[in-house]
Amino acid sequence: MKNDSVVTAKTAQHGFTLTELLLSVAIIFIVAAFSFPLGVSFYKTQILHDTRDSLTSTLRKAYIQAVSGMNDSAYGVKIQTDQFTLFQGTTYDARIESEDELFPISSSVTPTGLTEVVFAQMSGVPSVTGVIVLSISEDDETIEIGEHGLIEK
Repeated sequence: MKNDSVVTAKTAQHGFTLTELLLSVAIIFIVAAFSFPLGVSFYKTQILHDTRDSLTSTLRKAYIQAVSGMNDSAYGVKIQTDQFTLFQGTTYDARIESEDELFPISSSVTPTGLTEVVFAQMSGVPSVTGVIVLSISEDDETIEIGEHGLIEK
């Protein structure tokens, strides 16, 4: 008799019931449903910050190149819907195209405000002052161009 109980205990199967599996799957779906919007929001915010930082860096590079008298020329940045361009020259239309540096803008980011800023050779005084606003969904980032070439984000 002892042998039968030992054999029965060893051959008993262990595992999950269908209810336990369904409950686990339901919990995973609920966690995913709450996490997905947060992940998308974080991703969009990161794209916006990266675009702002890249544009700010490019504006500062144009300012530095103009102030240093690089190639004996003024430098500027042209902002378009799909890209911004660092260029050499007094205007985007009169630029030296072979010197252009292109930087793509994500299709989800919308730039508004100033579209072209040129920094004067040696003085670095910008051709215009004001703001560039980058938007994605409900979030905005602003870059301000001051009258003496100060660039603030």
